[in-house]
Amino acid sequence: MGNLRSTLSFTFLTICISGSAYAQSDLVGLWGFDRCDDHLRIEFQGRTAAAYFNEEGMHLIAQRFVEVEGSEWLLVRTDELDPAPSLMRRQDSELLHAWPIEEPNDQTGIRELHKKLSSGQLNPSESPSLFELHRGERCAGLPLPASLLYGETLAVLNELDQAVAFCRSTPHTCPQALFSAADISGNGSLAPAEMARGVRAVVALGTAFENDASSEVAWTAAATAAPIVSALLLHSFDYDRSGELSFAELLGERLPPEFEVASNSEIVMQDWIEALAKSARAAAAAGATLLPN
Repeated sequence: MGNLRSTLSFTFLTICISGSAYAQSDLVGLWGFDRCDDHLRIEFQGRTAAAYFNEEGMHLIAQRFVEVEGSEWLLVRTDELDPAPSLMRRQDSELLHAWPIEEPNDQTGIRELHKKLSSGQLNPSESPSLFELHRGERCAGLPLPASLLYGETLAVLNELDQAVAFCRSTPHTCPQALFSAADISGNGSLAPAEMARGVRAVVALGTAFENDASSEVAWTAAATAAPIVSALLLHSFDYDRSGELSFAELLGERLPPEFEVASNSEIVMQDWIEALAKSARAAAAAGATLLPN
């Protein structure tokens, strides 16, 4: 387990250098549209999810990339009936993101638009007047104070996004991939601080997926109670009393059947985030009862 993080990174890199997966990997990161000194103009593009900011906070959407026939463009959509699909590609150092100006208003029209976009029949290179085009530049990070508010959450999102993408190709290794995403030290076990970081982040990510400002209360409670939750987890599962949790201690006897080697189950980023957030919120609520009034 100690080298799992580097093994996963190498394996995922190997996957990414073939076919459209490479183009997807090339799009991952923070992109500023017009500027990088205002987080409201910055978006995170991942392999399975995207994050953006507005005055209410950070918001997430699940997304999929579909290779466009004979083109460097990738079709970006939430599902097969996404009413607002788009096309995305790299051009030198820029990220090009294009939306069709005319959007259909029924399922038949949506399916037809998706077909035209994925086949290359409709694309900005040949019909620029039919698209709204935005150009993004690579951003090194979020500006202060946004990085203080969202930096940790975005870092965990990036790790989970890579893990979920990896899970889709090799489902039987998914539990270890997710564990490795939390193991930021790479030593094969989770320290209390790593567990607390995970609790804070997954609740914040769940809140961002819900796109509901009222659920910020849940994030605040989780952030406050996260150290207590990590201590409770440590005392519950640290069988060898090492002060940290190994993969075997935390998940070894509790893996669901869908993670058998023969599994072909679909790994959905939003489902994972929501499940993790629900568990983390429940644990945080229990931990909060131990806080002094």
